[in-house]
Amino acid sequence: MIFKQQGFIPVLLGGDISNYSLARSFYEAYRTKSVIAGKHPIYPTIHTRLTEGYYDKNIEDSKTFAQFMQKIDKNYPGQKKIILGNNDNYVRLIIENRKKLGENFIVPYIGEDLFNRLVIKENFYEVCEEAGLDIPKTFIFKCHPSARTAVSLPFAFPVFIKPSDTVSYARHIFAGKKKGYKAENNTELTLILNKICRSGYTGNLIIQEYIPGDDTQMHVITCYSNRKGKVKGISMGRILLQDHSPLLVGNYNAILSEYNPQLCERLARFLEHLGCVGITHFDVKLDPRDGKYKVLELNIRQGRNNYYTTASGLNLARCLVEDYLYNKELPLTIARKPCVCAIVPKYVVNKYIKDPRLRAKVKKSAWIRPLLMKGDYNLSRLKLHLINDLKQIINYSRYY
Repeated sequence: MIFKQQGFIPVLLGGDISNYSLARSFYEAYRTKSVIAGKHPIYPTIHTRLTEGYYDKNIEDSKTFAQFMQKIDKNYPGQKKIILGNNDNYVRLIIENRKKLGENFIVPYIGEDLFNRLVIKENFYEVCEEAGLDIPKTFIFKCHPSARTAVSLPFAFPVFIKPSDTVSYARHIFAGKKKGYKAENNTELTLILNKICRSGYTGNLIIQEYIPGDDTQMHVITCYSNRKGKVKGISMGRILLQDHSPLLVGNYNAILSEYNPQLCERLARFLEHLGCVGITHFDVKLDPRDGKYKVLELNIRQGRNNYYTTASGLNLARCLVEDYLYNKELPLTIARKPCVCAIVPKYVVNKYIKDPRLRAKVKKSAWIRPLLMKGDYNLSRLKLHLINDLKQIINYSRYY
C-alpha cells in the first residue's frame, strides 16, 4: 500500500472504531495516512497500515495536549493538520485549546460558547424547544451527593436517565456505571439517582419518558456543514442493532442506510440556524405513538460507526479537505446508496433482526465491515478482529 504526499495529515484523537473508520475514509479519498493520538494503543488502530500512533497517558491535560500536538506538528513539517476528536472529551479539549495549536492545525469545530449550549443536554433541549423540534418529555434532576431523593415526575414510567454533562460524568468511576439507565418504577429510579450522585458527579441528570420500540426505531443523521455554516452533506441511517453492554449501551453496531429528505432537510435548517460547522450527528427515535421523530441528542463530532456515511455516498473526510484545504464550494449531497455498515458479524444481525421487511432490505444492501478494509489485512489484525466478533456474540447473548 502506497501513501501519497497530499500536503495534509489527519490527526485523530482516540484510537477506537470511530477513528479507524475516518482513517479509512481519508485513505480511500486521498491515499493518505492518519495520525492517531491517544492515551495508549488499542484495537482497531493498531496492526494497520492506515495510521501511525502517538500516545501519552496524560493527553487530556491541556498543557500536555498542547506540547503533544507541537511534537506531532514538528514531525510532519510543511503539512496542514486536520484535527478531530472521537468523543466529547477530546472535542472539548480541541476547542478549548484552539489558540495553542498553531497555524498548521485546522480546527473544524464551533466556538466554546455554542459547544456548551449544545453538548450540555439540558441546554440543548431548550434550544430544540425554541426551534420547534420534537423531543421526549424531559425532567431535569440536580445531583445531591448525600441525599436520598424520591422524584415526582410529570410523566409516566418507564423512563430513561442519562447525564447532562457527559464530559464530567466520564471522570467518575463506580460499580454498575452505564452510559444510560432505564427505570421501570420510582424505586428503580431512586436507586439509580442515588448511585450516580454518590459517585461524585454533581452535574444535572436528564430523566425522559421512554419512547417505546426496539433498536430499529432509532435513527442517526450525520451532517457536514461548511466553514460558512451551510449544510453540504447529509447521511441518514436506521439502527439495526445497538450495543447493549453497560458502558457502551446506545452505540450503533449495525446501521442500514435510509433516505428521508424531509427529516434531513429539517435538521439541516436547524444546524444552519445555529451556525454549526464541521461534522455533527443527531440521534433520533421514531415514536410509534404519534409518528414523530423525537430528537435525543446532537453530537459535535462523527459517530462511532461513522463509515456508513462513506458507504452510502458521503465521505466526510473528502468534505473536510475540499472545504478547508482546497476552498471548494461543495454541492449538497444527501447520501442514498443502500448499505449495511456492521461492527458485528452478519450472524448477529440475522439472529436478532426479526422484521421481515427489514431483513429484505438488509439482503438487498451492500454489506460493509468498516474494520475490514481490503489491503489492510495481516495476521495480527485478523486475530484481533475475530476476538472482537466473538466478544460481540457473547455480549448480545448476555445483554440483548
